[in-house]
Amino acid sequence: MGKEFYEPLAWLHLDVCLQIFKTLSLDPLTFNTFIFSYFFYFIQ
Repeated sequence: MGKEFYEPLAWLHLDVCLQIFKTLSLDPLTFNTFIFSYFFYFIQ
């Protein structure tokens, strides 16, 4: 249950999130803030 397990899951969620952002057309700043906090959550 280490990083090897979470990374594919993280990328899958990220792909879904990208589709949601494209649909909502959120501004880049909000998007970047989300991506940063999202990966920080998985890295810690």
